[in-house]
Amino acid sequence: MQQWEYHVILRAREVHRKTSVIGMANTFADAEAGNWNIGGDEMLASLQRLGREGWELVSISSRASLVNSPLASEEMWVFKRPLSDTSNTT
Repeated sequence: MQQWEYHVILRAREVHRKTSVIGMANTFADAEAGNWNIGGDEMLASLQRLGREGWELVSISSRASLVNSPLASEEMWVFKRPLSDTSNTT
């Protein structure tokens, strides 16, 4: 049976409110996002390296937190590749 190994990249950024209106609904409509902790050329280089190493992107899930201050936006990128026979322990 095929077995897999997994690799995860977690991207995160802070999101700051533009105004501080009391009683304002918690939405991102009045927010300004910061830069991702991994982005641009660094992210592209990571994706190219992972592709050369046989990793395949299988999922991206995003999550936004409206509770904490500053607000947060995160993405979890999940990759998989076949587990080689040499590392198979069964």
